[in-house]
Amino acid sequence: NLLEKYCRVWGCVMTQDSQGVRSDSPMIMDALDHSECLSILAAAPPEAVIAHAEALIPRLGEPDIISNRTVLTTLPHIGEVLVTEVCLLLADGTEGYSAILGTDSAHAVAVAILDAALIAHPDDGIGTDILAFINTQADALAHAERELEPA
Repeated sequence: NLLEKYCRVWGCVMTQDSQGVRSDSPMIMDALDHSECLSILAAAPPEAVIAHAEALIPRLGEPDIISNRTVLTTLPHIGEVLVTEVCLLLADGTEGYSAILGTDSAHAVAVAILDAALIAHPDDGIGTDILAFINTQADALAHAERELEPA
């Protein structure tokens, strides 16, 4: 499925629980590991991710962007691609990172903000809000994939 494709590209691990339910299922978002969350954010519509990150800045403080670069890299079975990488620090010193396909720096910054916020606030309202957003995006990606499948 689409989520598997993104996870293969970014190297995240997909697991199954004891009942054989895959951790990429949008219904069990708690089971997603950190890299799977980042993969979903990287695959989600940039406008939605940017808006969500911008809405959190008043609560998190302005981030300090340490690096923001676009590099040409080679992905197995795909070839050469442009990847935009961002590393930043939240006001509390928590580091966030993102690497997205393409050259959309604003999207990459937004993913890095959400990454750092998930690390800094895993169990409070901010983390819960971000996980709900990721769940919504995973559902939308799964729906888009089903729409592409032949009837």
